[in-house]
Amino acid sequence: MWIAAAEFLCWLALGLVLGIALHWWKANADPYPDIMDKDDPALNLALGQYKIENYVADSQYDDAGFWEYYSLRNVAFYVSIGLGSVLGPVYATADGHAYARGALCQAANFVHVTPIFCP
Repeated sequence: MWIAAAEFLCWLALGLVLGIALHWWKANADPYPDIMDKDDPALNLALGQYKIENYVADSQYDDAGFWEYYSLRNVAFYVSIGLGSVLGPVYATADGHAYARGALCQAANFVHVTPIFCP
């Protein structure tokens, strides 16, 4: 049981790091604003990088139309994407879980770390 919990915590940490990195990238690396006109979502969908999922999730933007970095809603949006993109494929099938565990163990052995769930 502890071995499975340790492995789950590794995947959880990887998903959190991925989600926070995606949020940071979206907030700091976009050269153009997502929202061109605050009153017309259809225009924003047609012209910019504004996506329908951002409209449905009610993402928050600053006054200039850029992704709001200090919004907890925006952080939660990307952290859920990061966790889903890591935990979903790992635990979807038994073969996928075995393959992912082997890849994690290879990466850990490369940096000379041996987790308790690696043979």
